[in-house]
Amino acid sequence: METGARGSRSRKLRVVGGSLETARVLCYCTALIFQLYLSSENVHMALKIKVLETKIVLQNLLICAAVFYTVFYLLHIICFIALGLDSFDELGPFDFKENPSWLNKKYLANLISLEVTFTICGLIFALLVEEWIWDYACTITLIHVIITSLVKMEFPLEAHWWTSLGIGLTAMICEGQILAYLLFRHNFIYPVLDDF
Repeated sequence: METGARGSRSRKLRVVGGSLETARVLCYCTALIFQLYLSSENVHMALKIKVLETKIVLQNLLICAAVFYTVFYLLHIICFIALGLDSFDELGPFDFKENPSWLNKKYLANLISLEVTFTICGLIFALLVEEWIWDYACTITLIHVIITSLVKMEFPLEAHWWTSLGIGLTAMICEGQILAYLLFRHNFIYPVLDDF
């Protein structure tokens, strides 16, 4: 009986160990980004944009990423409870290999949480960053594809996953840009295209 308890504990540690390895990679990448930012504190960028503006963009991107994954996991938990799944998959938001079927509850949980996350985050991003919602949405989606590839150790090639990702991204961009325009249209900064 004691051996069974140790065996189950070691199985849990292996799962957590894999998650910890992924978390270490993500922390390392984040540390590299901030190190690059700190090393270029007094440097101007190619289009004469000061680093202070770069700092704000990176800060907004970090906030948007945190909001995106918080909403994603909350909705994944809600779908898990609502659909009555047997076991919770902590890597569910990164699962692109699930069999696409309306009868597959795990696939439905992944699909619903993905689409509703993109829908909600488009509105939240508009309130957070006020402009260039499409840029933040595309960047967060690219980060999600990269993290998904790192977590699953394979690049997603499934058409159903890319289709749902594309639909969610389009919804996020459209609703976010429309809301930002309606709320902040008098504060928009329009680029000067004379230099091009």
